[in-house]
Amino acid sequence: MNEHLKNRYQSLHVKPYALLLGAVWSVVVLISLGWNIYQLRNSYTQMALMEAVGSFNTNLFLQQWISRQGGIYAPVSKKIAPNPYLAHIAERDIETPSGRALTLMNAYYVIRQVYENLPVDAGIQGHFTSLKPIRPQNRPDPWETAALHAFENQVPEAHSIENRDGHPYMRFMRPMIVTEQCLKCHAEQGYQPGQIRGGLGVSISMSPFWTRMWSDLIPQFAGYGLIWCLGMAGIAAGARGLKIRILEREKMWKTIQESEELKLANDSMRQSLIAAAQVQRGFIPEKPPAIPGFRFEWLFKPSEYIGGDLLNIHPLGAHRWAFYILDVSGHGVPAALLSVSISHILDQLTIAPAEGMGNSRLGALTEEELDLGSLVQHLNQRFPGDKMMFCTLVFAILDTRDASVTWIRAGHEPPLLVKRGGLEMSYFHEPGVPFINAFGFAGHPQQTKKLFLEPGDRFILFSDGIIEARRGHQEFGYDRFAEITRETLPFPAGTALQTMVQRASEWAGSSEFVDDVTLLVLERTRDETVN
Repeated sequence: MNEHLKNRYQSLHVKPYALLLGAVWSVVVLISLGWNIYQLRNSYTQMALMEAVGSFNTNLFLQQWISRQGGIYAPVSKKIAPNPYLAHIAERDIETPSGRALTLMNAYYVIRQVYENLPVDAGIQGHFTSLKPIRPQNRPDPWETAALHAFENQVPEAHSIENRDGHPYMRFMRPMIVTEQCLKCHAEQGYQPGQIRGGLGVSISMSPFWTRMWSDLIPQFAGYGLIWCLGMAGIAAGARGLKIRILEREKMWKTIQESEELKLANDSMRQSLIAAAQVQRGFIPEKPPAIPGFRFEWLFKPSEYIGGDLLNIHPLGAHRWAFYILDVSGHGVPAALLSVSISHILDQLTIAPAEGMGNSRLGALTEEELDLGSLVQHLNQRFPGDKMMFCTLVFAILDTRDASVTWIRAGHEPPLLVKRGGLEMSYFHEPGVPFINAFGFAGHPQQTKKLFLEPGDRFILFSDGIIEARRGHQEFGYDRFAEITRETLPFPAGTALQTMVQRASEWAGSSEFVDDVTLLVLERTRDETVN
């Protein structure tokens, strides 16, 4: 192989594609393995749950049988003492003709004795509990308390995997319903037949199940490892074969062919980017929502087919609307992927609960409960990020009842409030919370702000793309942009946004911006009143 062909082959960058294919193959194998692990874990979890249910049913049948008999008698011993809670029963303690002392045991006493005398390594625990226990030992722990409250709300059962004494257990509980037999001991507590007296909980150790699961996984690891090795060997062989074929055909290639291939690749990439842009725009509302007394307008102009900016508007009940604008550092595909991911999480928070957000969707929170600082913390936890990429955000909530806007800024450009007549403007340059995806700022104190809109006022959110428009070494800047917002106040909101972008473009001497440009304006209209 002569030196010319070697150099030519190197210019074709075959190796990166082989490495990329190997990475894709590795991801596919890992995903498949992860899915199998997930399914296997679910299977063993269900097995543990079935075992817990079986144990519970056995206890239930035993309890019902003993209750129907009115209890059973057992010899008095160190472990079985007369039940003080049955002292009102005349025949609690009897003596056999041979002089053997017997004491009456109700169903719960029997089952409790069974569980208390199980060996430590049995891997099963049981516990009667109630919100109004007779025995102090029957007081519920936090998990049982939550389950008992759930039963009062018609939840039929509770189960989950919890750590107890440093070990995982499948915990299962169902409510215990008051019967006529129960009133022999619990009538003084005011119970009536059919009421929930408490619950019987069963805990099954997960350790044997996890041990069996990992035993099952060993051959899967070996199998998937073999599959991965075979795939990588095939990729390596294919790369070597491709290298040979390319070198053999090198002399036959012509400049026009290379150009044509490049054109086709560019066309394919362009079509892919156009399709991606359509997907990204699907996260932006098609038209402004109809809100009496208020109007939303926006402009979205990515610097490429797709960008790192996004915005959205969501209802939060009858009188509140959430709206936001976010800007991921950079632009193009990586920025778009992160912006869409963050936007999806923000949109979900308007309809679904989230950890760290009060376990409630935003629309269900009162003004006193709403903590936008926690929202930013939640996003920082979901997107730990790295030093090369971060996101800025302004998130706000409009309350149409008093025309108030509550908002928080995370690293983003300060919004503008342009008062009616354009005679007054607020810049909000005070520091906000740090960037989203900014690595360790969770727990930063909230810095939520609130303002009130009067008829004709405009609250404007914008990304830095418009103020960073350049003419030589000079930026368009915040002050020029703020002045244009004042000058365009008499225009309709949509026309005003178009004019802002046009003025910045004319100043820069180019219709293209180096960064994504996004603007979102909330206007309190002059011809509507707040309900």
